[in-house]
Amino acid sequence: MAENSMLVVGIIVVVLLTAGLTYYLTKAPATVVIPPANQTNASAATITVTGEASQTVSPDVIDVGLTISTTDNDTSSSQSDNAAQVAAVKAALLAAGLNDSDIQTVSYYTSPVYNQSCSSCYAEPYYSYGDQGGASVPANGASEGSAPVPQAVSGSGGSASSGAASGTASTGIVIAPVPSPPIPCQTKGSCAIVGYQTVQSIQVQSANTSDGGAYAEAALKASNSTSVDYVYFSVSDAMGDTVDSELQAEAAQDAKTKAQNIASGLGASLGKIVSVNPNDYPVYPVYAYQNAAAGTAAPAAPPTEIFPTTTQMSSSITVVYELVQ
Repeated sequence: MAENSMLVVGIIVVVLLTAGLTYYLTKAPATVVIPPANQTNASAATITVTGEASQTVSPDVIDVGLTISTTDNDTSSSQSDNAAQVAAVKAALLAAGLNDSDIQTVSYYTSPVYNQSCSSCYAEPYYSYGDQGGASVPANGASEGSAPVPQAVSGSGGSASSGAASGTASTGIVIAPVPSPPIPCQTKGSCAIVGYQTVQSIQVQSANTSDGGAYAEAALKASNSTSVDYVYFSVSDAMGDTVDSELQAEAAQDAKTKAQNIASGLGASLGKIVSVNPNDYPVYPVYAYQNAAAGTAAPAAPPTEIFPTTTQMSSSITVVYELVQ
């Protein structure tokens, strides 16, 4: 009797579950799966355009590079002399309107100065001649009245030189790599230290772009040990960020206009944006001049003028649009 009751209960449970499932499947609202907003229809046509924008700007920063070089018999004297010359240059720059923060040391070193015999160890070219019994000799070492036949030195890899020394043939000469044959100072004399040189390089940076000439002239007047290495104009970070923002907006609008024109010509319209790839271009300094003469001569009147110049800033952006037809 109990077994029959359990069977009846089981049948009732199965019937109820079946009825409930059937009702849910037939009466529940349909679920719509919406793809993510950035998901692209793989079958949709796309168009890729590049927008560009550029602007001519006047740099708002000037940099002047100065080198103060002094030589003396010992390191202490050389460094002391250099310190005095640098102090004079700094005082002149401050008097010209610069601040302490505008003047920075870029490099500083002290090194020995060698005699002329030592420097000739590396300055004189060598040549190899076919009638010297296989030996390599300097161009000025050819015997008097001989006319050796120059030949290429193994491993030198160059074409013949047209500037042979007097008394030798002028074709087929190739400079041999140093140190083979022997270094000339082994026979001409030995290297010797004749003094010590101290060199300090200074960079002056200012927002007064029209005063570059005044800064250079002040430094040259203050010390005859000073030379002007370079003067260039550049764009500050603040100005660069502002112009970049403007150019990016213009480049984006240019890309959109191009895409709309192409879509219109195709009888279609623009859909959503698929991808965006901005491109940034570096802004390089504009040099006014380099390697100016050292201040050994009195500056000429009227005062030196270095005129500010302009530079070009650019931006571009590549955009992919869907086409709606």
